[in-house]
Amino acid sequence: MQIHKKIEKIIHTEIPLSTHMGISIERFNEDGIVVKAPLEPNINHKNTAFGGSLYNVSVLTGWAMVYGILLKNSINAHVVIQHSEIDYIAAIKSDIIAECKTPTKEVMEKFITTFYKRGKSRINLNVQIDTEQKIAVRFSGKYVIHR
Repeated sequence: MQIHKKIEKIIHTEIPLSTHMGISIERFNEDGIVVKAPLEPNINHKNTAFGGSLYNVSVLTGWAMVYGILLKNSINAHVVIQHSEIDYIAAIKSDIIAECKTPTKEVMEKFITTFYKRGKSRINLNVQIDTEQKIAVRFSGKYVIHR
């Protein structure tokens, strides 16, 4: 099974809301992760994406990135979000597509080394949702892994 499908399966199992939102992992590779959610189950009264859905897709995109890092490095740990901030910049009238770039090699090495030394580690990730060639949502989250 491809790694992005493994991540999608675990998200649907561990976070049932993701299934109701229609979340799918479109891609996970050396560049980053792309998560998609259809507009229809995430629509608001203005026929645009609901702010709560945008937040949840953003959180889950970062969560999925961390989980993918764990899978690639054969690390068994729990993933939780510790802190987040979000800016809603523009309305989204189509499917929600969120992207999180892969952290730098230095950030990844520190994240993994700290986990092996202390049994827990933190990483800051940024997620962006675009629409019509402009930024619609900016999200930053601090994720923690622990035994």
